[in-house]
Amino acid sequence: MSADFRLIAHRGASAHAPENTVAAFETAVALGSEEVELDVRFSGDGEVVVFHDHELQRKTALSGPVRHYPEEVLEQVDLGP
Repeated sequence: MSADFRLIAHRGASAHAPENTVAAFETAVALGSEEVELDVRFSGDGEVVVFHDHELQRKTALSGPVRHYPEEVLEQVDLGP
């Protein structure tokens, strides 16, 4: 690979596993990614959580901003396939 080219997995290997999950990050590395991009937000109780969107409805059954939910609730969310 060219020294000028960087292979970065956007949200992990999001075509193979739910985006921004450990599974997506591990798959990205297994597929040869040299770097992984991820997104962080604050939960309602001030904890840092990994989630791409400002709001939850695109990837979860919840709606509204990530910051409206405590970490304990966000940890239980099913991100699906």
